[in-house]
Amino acid sequence: MKIIFVKDKSFLPEVIGYKEYAESQGLVLDTVLKKDFSADLLSRYDVVWHCCGLEISPKRQIFKIHEYQSSSLPPFASIKDFIKKSINSRPDARVFLNNFVYEKFNFKNQVPSFYRDMGVHKSFLNRDDHGSHKNYKFVYIGSTVNARNFEQVYNSINKTGYKMIVVGEKPAYLKNNSNSRIEFTGRVNYLDVAKLASEAEFGLNYIPNVQPFSNQTSTKLLEYCALGLKIITNLHQPSLDFEKRMSGSFFKIKDNFSNMKGFEEYNYVTPRVDEYEWSKIIESSKIFDHLVTIDFS
Repeated sequence: MKIIFVKDKSFLPEVIGYKEYAESQGLVLDTVLKKDFSADLLSRYDVVWHCCGLEISPKRQIFKIHEYQSSSLPPFASIKDFIKKSINSRPDARVFLNNFVYEKFNFKNQVPSFYRDMGVHKSFLNRDDHGSHKNYKFVYIGSTVNARNFEQVYNSINKTGYKMIVVGEKPAYLKNNSNSRIEFTGRVNYLDVAKLASEAEFGLNYIPNVQPFSNQTSTKLLEYCALGLKIITNLHQPSLDFEKRMSGSFFKIKDNFSNMKGFEEYNYVTPRVDEYEWSKIIESSKIFDHLVTIDFS
């Protein structure tokens, strides 16, 4: 079986998980950016797997999957979701991040549906592979776009006087704001993220409490736990639910960071997250079990 995964972003950690899982099963999974995708590619593959925004291509003689990794971002999120639901073509299967995203779209047709939560790459999971020397107090992994309210994170950590490494790109809105204590790595190979992040003592899990973020597993939280970092989190409900379910103990901060006092003395418990390794998450989704039942001849 040969699969082509069409994505709208150059980096999605789940695609690395899919690719490695497919290869472990003797399958081929290639990726292409949406802007470079053309119907001519389809003749080389058995399955086309779209990371959905809008996907309105007509049905062809190829098995089609739509994956909804999130409901739409504001502004006008509900309108965006309605448009996708109304005009996207009908696939042969759909994959949703979770039941919240499934219910947000609420498709009425009987297309088989699967759930695939966020996971963590195996490169994070062996804590013994990562050095104990800490060059930074904090690490922040991930997007720094305005929708993530990263400017609040930047300004708040700046006031503490501690060093922070940001595994991501410096946003344009901070281009004139210089602080030698806060270091941006820029875009890096995903397989190098674990080594960079392990140079910090505390993992900063800051997620805006607005939809869709308020209904999504925090990938950075899984990665911090895998590395054995001490976790500082804002009151993001999925992260708090995760902490309780996994018997962890995280330091809670307000969204404005006004209660940071005492974070170093807090009694942290960082749970192991081996069960969230990508191959286990993907296997539990059953989407590949479904694919192997399809006759592509």
